[in-house]
Amino acid sequence: MQFSSALKNIVKNGAGVAGGNLAQGTLNVNVAPNAYYLPSTWLTNFRLEKRLRITERQNIEGIFDLSNPFNVNTITGVSATTGVLKNPNNGQSIPTFGSVTTAISARTFKLGVRYNF
Repeated sequence: MQFSSALKNIVKNGAGVAGGNLAQGTLNVNVAPNAYYLPSTWLTNFRLEKRLRITERQNIEGIFDLSNPFNVNTITGVSATTGVLKNPNNGQSIPTFGSVTTAISARTFKLGVRYNF
């Protein structure tokens, strides 16, 4: 892999000689652009509502929400930082790059009541 001239000149002193102070400024380096993708997924949610009229101006509603009824567990986030963590139980080294940070929540349901007046 060949480094660009910008990477070769990151560290230089005031005279432009390598080995001096770290140069100031911003440098973006795309090592593997567009190489890692997360899978796409279909997410389904259901809602049932039933409204009961009490008087002409008052009603009560029962609400049932079901989120993720098929219980998909697709990964939605991974770590992009590099490094190594130590497992406290056995001392093994665990690489952090590509480790799962977030996934779609498990199947849940909610019950609710709404009173309108």
